[in-house]
Amino acid sequence: MPTLKTNAFYKTAYEIIRFIFPIVTYPYVSRILGPQGIGKVSYAQTIAEYFIIFSLLGIPLYGSREISKSRINPQRFHQVFSELVSLCFILSFLAFFLYSIFIFIFPSIAAERSLHWIFSLTVIFSWANMDWFYQGIENYRYISIRNFIIRLLSLVLIFLIIKKKEDYIVYGLIWVLGTLVSSISNFSYSFKFASLQIKYLKLKDLLNHLIRSLPTMVLSWMGFIYATIDTIMLGAMIQDDKYSVGLYTVAGRIIRIVLSIIISISTVLLPRFSYLSELKDYDHLNDILRKGIYLLMYIAIPCFIGIFCISDNIILIFAGNKFENSIKTLKILSFELIFVSIRSIFSNYLYAISKEKKLVFITISSLLLAIILNALLIPPFKQNGAATATIICMFIESFLLIRASRDIKFHSKEWKILIKIIVVNILFLLGLLILVFSLKQYHLIYSTLLIIFSSIILYLILSIIFRLEPYRILSEWVLAKVKEACQRIKK
Repeated sequence: MPTLKTNAFYKTAYEIIRFIFPIVTYPYVSRILGPQGIGKVSYAQTIAEYFIIFSLLGIPLYGSREISKSRINPQRFHQVFSELVSLCFILSFLAFFLYSIFIFIFPSIAAERSLHWIFSLTVIFSWANMDWFYQGIENYRYISIRNFIIRLLSLVLIFLIIKKKEDYIVYGLIWVLGTLVSSISNFSYSFKFASLQIKYLKLKDLLNHLIRSLPTMVLSWMGFIYATIDTIMLGAMIQDDKYSVGLYTVAGRIIRIVLSIIISISTVLLPRFSYLSELKDYDHLNDILRKGIYLLMYIAIPCFIGIFCISDNIILIFAGNKFENSIKTLKILSFELIFVSIRSIFSNYLYAISKEKKLVFITISSLLLAIILNALLIPPFKQNGAATATIICMFIESFLLIRASRDIKFHSKEWKILIKIIVVNILFLLGLLILVFSLKQYHLIYSTLLIIFSSIILYLILSIIFRLEPYRILSEWVLAKVKEACQRIKK
């Protein structure tokens, strides 16, 4: 079994690839397509994702846990794999049928019909997007390599084809083609680890998975609606040809680029949490959880501080002057880095120990609050209102998740580590403000790069001075990997 550090490395590499891709493409695409073009593609993609999430009934999350647990029994492992793949196949085709009906019944919502039909391909092939399987067997190496190749090909196509603002449909097509290639390669490669035993399938076993996944299904449905309700309500309530959606999408995408790297740590913990829970090794499980919390905070807090302080530079470089109105939106959404980090690790912990009912209650409560707040704040404040509603809801959700996990005991050592991290970040904030003030007269790109590199060095120096535990763990692991690589080269 790969170590958690190795899994975290590959998962982080996967997210860094996702991080670099939009940094390279988005400044180009946003300037050509503009807020309207970006908004239209984002809206069509969100609608398709609704059908995908609703059709798979929470199986991606449920499947990762069940595959991880079944590794103890090889026969059971192949059986679970076959049942879940078959079930996903049936549900995906049902979802495509319903999606087709939706496009015809609601022409006002699906105004860009050609764009919606393009994204329908992601619905019908969603059964083959089997990242849940590779997460369950903790094979993050394959995911990272596959993603790098597909992103590289997409990058080439974008720069070769996207030339004018009317090319937003082609942009959507490139996005969809990347998803399809990923899904097909996922399905083909899975046979290296498991066999598809169709002849042994029984209807009662498929129904059993459906019944057992009901709490996960509700959790996934509510979680996805909760994550996208701001964009949907913004697009429905503000009639400006998706201009506000485009502004909100850019700010949100910047946050999710950084956030994807941060929460990769908590993502790799879910299969290990599930495995340890099955073995009833709760002491080890809780120890990993506590270390994961302060490691996430060590990374998330400085990222929040950095984005908040230079959000205007980021928007102007990343998207251009047309998106200047999303600077305030980005400042508001930067708080999401902290709250989502908390949410991701505590929700993974509760799910791994089979406390789905608590998660469902917290998610539904947060969703209802999100609907109310968005309805109140979007009309007067548009994209900034949606951002504010999101942050308030995430703060309350994080508090509820911590309360639900109150059986976890923090030792004095962990509290000292967390306090040290907060002190270091206060000093980091002061240092960063001095850097921003000192370099603001220089060229935008030059000053931004200088601020980023200087702030990273400053944070590392503060980590060394205060002897932060997360820094020690990361640095020792990196040095060990470098030594291993050097030894291989010598051989």
